[in-house]
Amino acid sequence: MGRQGKRAVFDPDVIARAKSVVDRVGYGDQTLAAVSVLLTEVLKLTGEQIGAVLGVSVPTVVRMNERFRKSETKSSNNWGGIRHEVLPREVEREVVAGLEDTASKGQIVVARQVKLAIEERRGASISLQTAYNILHRQGWRKVSPDKVHPKSDMERQDNFKKKSSRSHWLWLTPKHAQRNDHCE
Repeated sequence: MGRQGKRAVFDPDVIARAKSVVDRVGYGDQTLAAVSVLLTEVLKLTGEQIGAVLGVSVPTVVRMNERFRKSETKSSNNWGGIRHEVLPREVEREVVAGLEDTASKGQIVVARQVKLAIEERRGASISLQTAYNILHRQGWRKVSPDKVHPKSDMERQDNFKKKSSRSHWLWLTPKHAQRNDHCE
């Protein structure tokens, strides 16, 4: 066993440069995961201590150690993005593109049509919210209000508008309102 020497002392600028190098290394990098494993095993550091050194959280340290234990060499992981996608993006694009013809003719495309088209392509049911998410993902936007109420009568509404337009009430200040003036 060798003689223990003096502890190395570093200038603050060297420490800052070392932290910036560690910050540039991605979480999926094998080197960072290997350092995490070695700090755990050789120096017996805790997850909090390793996280402080590497500038990551404790759960990230645990994930890096587990990923290195399983010998995953790919740098990408399953975090972020669409985790449970209904259809691949290309197929979504194809289905929505099929509805563009309908929209280009001036007809209204509603989310229920998208839902039915995707369910037909997928072979299983999806929620209406998923159809809205797909429309949003493909860059579509809502341009018309919802449907007309089923009990509405357009003829009665037009007649009401015509009759009510004959007499217009004149809104006056409270000073003039005592006279009960109105125009017909």
